Amino acid sequence: MDSLTITEFLNRPRIDRIFEQATMCKLVYVIAGAGYGKTQAVRQYIDEQPDAVVRWVQLTESDNIVSNFWEHLARNVSFDNLELAARLREFGFPDSASRFKQFTQILNESEHRSDKIFLVLDDFHLMHSKHALDFAERCAHLQLPGSCVIIISRSEPQINTMSLFAKGKACIVTEDELRFNEDEIAAFLTLRGIPYAASTLTKLWNATEGWALALQLLSLVLKRTPDNPDFALETMKQNVYKLFETEAFNDFSKDVQKEGINTQFFRRADELCQHVLDSAPDAEKLDMPRITEQQRVVCLVVFVLLIVPAVYVLAVMLAGYLRQHQ
Repeated sequence: MDSLTITEFLNRPRIDRIFEQATMCKLVYVIAGAGYGKTQAVRQYIDEQPDAVVRWVQLTESDNIVSNFWEHLARNVSFDNLELAARLREFGFPDSASRFKQFTQILNESEHRSDKIFLVLDDFHLMHSKHALDFAERCAHLQLPGSCVIIISRSEPQINTMSLFAKGKACIVTEDELRFNEDEIAAFLTLRGIPYAASTLTKLWNATEGWALALQLLSLVLKRTPDNPDFALETMKQNVYKLFETEAFNDFSKDVQKEGINTQFFRRADELCQHVLDSAPDAEKLDMPRITEQQRVVCLVVFVLLIVPAVYVLAVMLAGYLRQHQ
């Protein structure tokens, strides 16, 4: 789940309208990198559906073990439907198409009735086991009146839902929709009691491109120095650099760090990211130098950091961080 809580207290009607439209489908993918407020956006919308039945499963790596996954789901159900939870535990995990049909029958008999029934699978990018992927795929095609499966992930799930998309029964909410626009940035600053000028809003949006995590970091500094947005932007960048160190860079030895920073790959991080975003299939045509195996490992990690979140502004900050360490 996103650690971000920026949207917890900020009403964003635009996002609610997006989810109101999206959840008319049987399946909704919410796909965005870290720090975009995916979880908070979905939770805020669902909290505004007072009569909805919600089965929210906060996934972890341990849910790739089938027994953990099934107990996790049953425990979630037990909070408001002890009968259904008991039947699920007795039945066990539906590990085949025929058993999934039986599982569907149990739901039809014991699940609470509502016009809206949400199954939310949060942090689905952590799932790689066959049982988890098969279960999610079958749930996407679940024949339960009013049901909608919402999959929150940093990458598109590796499950077969092409037929649902072809029939208009599935949709994707991306980071482009989740980004804060200038009006929402203004509302957030007002909520935090931070004065601002119109020119500042444009500057903040250009620097963050509406990335919620960056806005949260900015607000912490602007709260103390509201008259110095340039200082706040620089401090935000430094905090993001610390995040890079915590999440990846410091895990490597000093020798690997030094070799990685000195490669042309890092010196051209901005150019590489833009090239991949513009024309990923032609990436091999870049005039890249030969690199050592150690450098290749570091490059792979940074490449994942750049592409999986799919945020160019993050790439620019990463390049700045690497330049600081040259």
